[in-house]
Amino acid sequence: WISLGIVEKLKKSSAKEPIAGIQISKYWETKNEYLCISMAKLNTPEPNTNISVTIGFLINESLKKKVKFLNDPNIPKKWVNETCERCPISNCDERVAKPSIIKNEKKIKMTEAALSELS
Repeated sequence: WISLGIVEKLKKSSAKEPIAGIQISKYWETKNEYLCISMAKLNTPEPNTNISVTIGFLINESLKKKVKFLNDPNIPKKWVNETCERCPISNCDERVAKPSIIKNEKKIKMTEAALSELS
């Protein structure tokens, strides 16, 4: 995600000033898309830590009329989901946790299906 990406970029750079990034986040298996603008900076009270803030704007007809650069080909588009644990995307480069909730939900459905066949 853009917020994690710019924090990593900030860690690798020697920049003292905040850095910014932008992406269009497309939510997996939905029609929802968000224009995400993110900023990261050094965390002043705690040395050696960084923080980021991301603002997401739902891409709808109103936003398309107001944001003229929305179709800029330089804005990266990424498939995203709510959390890694809930995400069925198998080839995700940013995955930091196993899709445990998805796996558990599948297991429950399979168990329920097997039990209903016994009835």
